Amino acid sequence: MNPHRVFATAIGLCSLATHALAIEPVFNARADYVVGRWPRSVCEADLDGDGDSDVAVVNSSSNNISILKNNGKGTFAAVVNYGVGSTPYSVCVADFDADGDIDLAVANYSSNTVSILKNNGDGVFEAAVNYSVGSNPRSICAADLDGDGDTDLAVVNGYGSISIMKNNGFGSFGGGGNYAVGSYPVSICAADLDGDGDIDLAVVNRDSADASILKNNGNGTFVAAVNYGVFGTPISVCAADLDGDGDVDLAVANGAGPSVVSILMNNGDGTFVSAVNYSVGLHPWSVRASDLDGDGDIDLVVAISRSDVVSILKNNGDGTFASAVNYGVNEYPISVCAVDLDGDGDADLAVANYYSNTVSILKNNGDGVFASGVNYSVGSFPRSVCATDLDGDGDIDLAVANDSSSTVSILKNNGDGTFAVAMNYDVGSSPHSVCATDLDGDGDIDLAVANDSSSTISILKNNGDGTFAVAMNYDVGSSPRSVCATDLDNDGDGDLAVANYGSNDVSILKNNGDGSFTAAGDYGVGFEPSSVCAVDVDGDGDIDLAVANAGSSNVMVLINTLIVPTGVDEIASRCSFSLSQNYPNPFNPSTVIEFSLPRAGFVTLEIYDVAGRKIRTLVSGYEGAGKKRLAWDGRDSRGRTVSSGVYFYRVCAGDFRATKKMVMLK
Repeated sequence: MNPHRVFATAIGLCSLATHALAIEPVFNARADYVVGRWPRSVCEADLDGDGDSDVAVVNSSSNNISILKNNGKGTFAAVVNYGVGSTPYSVCVADFDADGDIDLAVANYSSNTVSILKNNGDGVFEAAVNYSVGSNPRSICAADLDGDGDTDLAVVNGYGSISIMKNNGFGSFGGGGNYAVGSYPVSICAADLDGDGDIDLAVVNRDSADASILKNNGNGTFVAAVNYGVFGTPISVCAADLDGDGDVDLAVANGAGPSVVSILMNNGDGTFVSAVNYSVGLHPWSVRASDLDGDGDIDLVVAISRSDVVSILKNNGDGTFASAVNYGVNEYPISVCAVDLDGDGDADLAVANYYSNTVSILKNNGDGVFASGVNYSVGSFPRSVCATDLDGDGDIDLAVANDSSSTVSILKNNGDGTFAVAMNYDVGSSPHSVCATDLDGDGDIDLAVANDSSSTISILKNNGDGTFAVAMNYDVGSSPRSVCATDLDNDGDGDLAVANYGSNDVSILKNNGDGSFTAAGDYGVGFEPSSVCAVDVDGDGDIDLAVANAGSSNVMVLINTLIVPTGVDEIASRCSFSLSQNYPNPFNPSTVIEFSLPRAGFVTLEIYDVAGRKIRTLVSGYEGAGKKRLAWDGRDSRGRTVSSGVYFYRVCAGDFRATKKMVMLK
């Protein structure tokens, strides 16, 4: 895919900062933060509820979203990444489930989906839930479109339509219909354009070089689009009152041809006068509106992809603009947002740079200095990472699958969230996915790696200290892209399920009980399966599989036909429900908790204080039968070390409930 021929944008109205006195928008030297591969869209919001603005960035090549939490002065903590759909292009933020925190919605171009990531309340997000939309969604915005008090979504689809997703009230979504717009729409924003109290939509269309206005009927349905010509190839739009007359105008970035920003002034009724154009740098890709100089009117900032700059257009006070002033950023900026990052009252900038895999921060006339992001070297072209306690010291280490170098990198945690230099282990050719579990039943965590080019699974057995034996390889289907480990046959050990992209099937490798595996059995699924996960879909006590098929744009569920009662009786003779006393106890700073399951099922393991308040959830998901061992690092759900005292840990699995006491002693 040639990035110069693919157009994407970030959508959302930016926060406005106003001042009593005008301040020239002079930006300090930028600071760059490494995010995922090929970042395409950036937005800001207070994601962790601490009163400052954090940043969310979608990365189109690494299929994830990077969260940068603000340290409070406009510097940012190390990036945390969350998986979304295939080739994410745009992100928007809103409280979709009405629980008081900010959730995320991501438009995924290649998988034809929208991913919803719900916030746990502390800036940590649940796994994405995906909804199908039209073909090649490129842009997304959030607003209450049907006037029912919750936040709906409008999604631009690359071949001439928009999809409306109506919120059911709890952050789940139903269909709201599709509407035709111009040719090759690429960007959307929502605002009350005609002053009737409901939310209308504005869409810019690249190939037809116009903007489509869809007026709301008041109930979340829309009249047929009215189109207004702009100049060149529009790829981004934002809405704001640019001329101070109380209605909402539009600013459009035109990505190719004349390299201009088009301004469409509202007549007050949702119709617009002919566009006025302003020259900027080569290939403007994203436009945002904010009061950058504190004079009370709305200025514009534009990401200029091929000039490696952002252009500032200052408003003259009447909706006309002074000549652009440019500020250098990193390579190929394609998304920008404006917000007060350092808490000094003016609007700073965050810019996503596509080719350099970075985010640039430009502080507006402030006095803060940014600390550099903390980066750790691994192998070449890392594709997959998993986190678990590999060396048994109670903290979380990392395993990274590196595609180009055909290795797995192990980064051991120093105990404070910093990591030792990576140790690399050879695996098969072009590893795409890594998962971690105790495969040989010796109480430590082993690794399974899916190798795309060699069509194998590599097993790395842990020596007990976070070092690994030489990989053992097993043949699977063609081009395996994803692997998960779970007890599929209810015999108490971890089996493997592998999604094979090239052969359109899933390979099942049954564990012999010692971490060696039988020959793979294959099951046909959809076209180009890219991901597999394990869960008891039908509630019968055994583990089924769900497979995401990239080529056929669907998810296939494989129901496990294991006859559970016989398996349960057999396993029960070797293993019954139990919860062991933690060790050591008392402990400082970490302790180990063990429990046993006679059959697979949904399990929770939670920590409580003496007042009955939940401190931390250690397990919440489906677990295979057998003995389980994990560590608690003495931290709460927000990463803070708990104080000395008595705590309780409780396991729930089906009808089984057990609680034991432990003591943190500093």
